[in-house]
Amino acid sequence: MSKLDVYQQLRQNDNYIYKLIQLPPQLQSHLSKLKNNLQLKSTNNGNVLLVTEDKTFKLRQNNQSNTILLMRHENDKLIGYDKCFYQYELNEILGKIINSSDIDIPIYENEKSIQKITKKLTKQQLFNLSPCSKFEFEKLWIEMNYINIENQVFKISNNLITEILYDLITFLISKNKLEEFRKEDIEISYDSNLVNSIFLNFTITTKDNKYKLNDEKIINWFGINELKKLKIEEENQIKLNDFYLNWKSSLPSFYNVSLSITSLRGNYLTKTINKIEFIKYVPLENLSQDPIIKFKQLILIEPIWKYDEILYFFSDFIKSGKKIDSIILKYGKKKKIGSKFIVCSR
Repeated sequence: MSKLDVYQQLRQNDNYIYKLIQLPPQLQSHLSKLKNNLQLKSTNNGNVLLVTEDKTFKLRQNNQSNTILLMRHENDKLIGYDKCFYQYELNEILGKIINSSDIDIPIYENEKSIQKITKKLTKQQLFNLSPCSKFEFEKLWIEMNYINIENQVFKISNNLITEILYDLITFLISKNKLEEFRKEDIEISYDSNLVNSIFLNFTITTKDNKYKLNDEKIINWFGINELKKLKIEEENQIKLNDFYLNWKSSLPSFYNVSLSITSLRGNYLTKTINKIEFIKYVPLENLSQDPIIKFKQLILIEPIWKYDEILYFFSDFIKSGKKIDSIILKYGKKKKIGSKFIVCSR
């Protein structure tokens, strides 16, 4: 017959503080491999994060009552503990580099940009400030066009990126190497750090350690740059056919790729005036991160939206598993006209 020792400890041992943490499967797998590279970070709004080498988890406190923990002790004894009035949940989130508006990251235009620096921010310091893992940081570092020059973080200017990218494509066309090339094949007259950064951002790896241009990403870059030029147009809009002509003209000669305005969704809206279709640029940087405030801002910009166009302004919200229709139906209206839906104000 099994035997169970029962006793009560009326006073908690002051030498210890017990906290209950629920570990997700990804973190259990990480710990089972005896990896100890866990790091605690925090966000600007006070959230606590736990990061591994490649994943980011948000710590969330759930208050509770009547919890008893039963733990196996030596000699098959059970220890009960009932002082856990809350538990911590760890939910995986997408890591991000800290917003450049929250810290002073200078724009790199040319060598004179280095001379203007008064206070340095190193790449390691930027990582320490960013709510993300090391793997996510390195990936985002390239995607966001950051560069490390003389141990100082810079963000490459849009004009310089466009200039180098244009010359890179032109060079590959001249050497008939658009389909496949090696990194060492590139010979354009820019700083090697700049070329390498843009090369990694706008190419994809093929077999045998070779590369090819990421056409989709490149045409999106040039397309969004053309959209940004609409800021100086009357009412921030232009005929859609004229925009296509400008977009095509901005690309290097003989770089033959198909263009589709839908690839730029989340940066524009279209509307028909007197049977002519117009496109209007909507700057993302002017919109709130809060989905409710963002929806209200978009309705102020344009009272009637195509449903499939407004949807792309909430891609992060939708990726988190939430439904944008809940906001639309609460703060606006969704109507069906013909075979398509529109969104408008109440």
